[in-house]
Amino acid sequence: MESEGSDNIKMIIKATEFTARKHRFNCKDDNKAEGMCIYQQVGTAWILVNEGHINNPTILTAALLHDLTKNTTTTLKEIKDDFDKDVISILEEFEVFKNLPSDGKRNFGDESILIPKLSYESKLIYMAELLCYIRQLNNDRTIPLQLVQAYYQRAKKCINITKGTNKYLEIALDNVIRTRRRSTITNNVPFADKCRIS
Repeated sequence: MESEGSDNIKMIIKATEFTARKHRFNCKDDNKAEGMCIYQQVGTAWILVNEGHINNPTILTAALLHDLTKNTTTTLKEIKDDFDKDVISILEEFEVFKNLPSDGKRNFGDESILIPKLSYESKLIYMAELLCYIRQLNNDRTIPLQLVQAYYQRAKKCINITKGTNKYLEIALDNVIRTRRRSTITNNVPFADKCRIS
């Protein structure tokens, strides 16, 4: 008889395979950089484990799946066929973000209304995803500085809204913000640890 731990590992690996397959074969036309899209989801899960000290299999599974309906043609119904109700409950909370403008036009005011309504589990994923994305922007010199700065403002507001959710992620976001400020003053190209799996 298999242990609960074995079942949890299976669920996480299943989510990894599922999201990789969907990004490989079902990416939306305006989101063809499937490598970056899946990297964002895997990177989010990695940050939760490595920096947020989160080992809840339901949260990690949801982190791997949470942007699928936004980045691919996958529907929530398809995901429901393969994953349990606890995972789906988290994913349903992220569906509201699909209706917001794309990154370059997004008004954080819209998100600031939605974030407080998120469950503890979803707030964790939101924080880790934002941290992962900012680090990617920080390491891509082709990204306009204005967009990078906008995300730093989002991170700053995110800390205030999600305060008390996870002190480790709060510290990581705060450190990224403080690093950016020093880099801006000296006009140097900013540097932060890459959001990578190692």
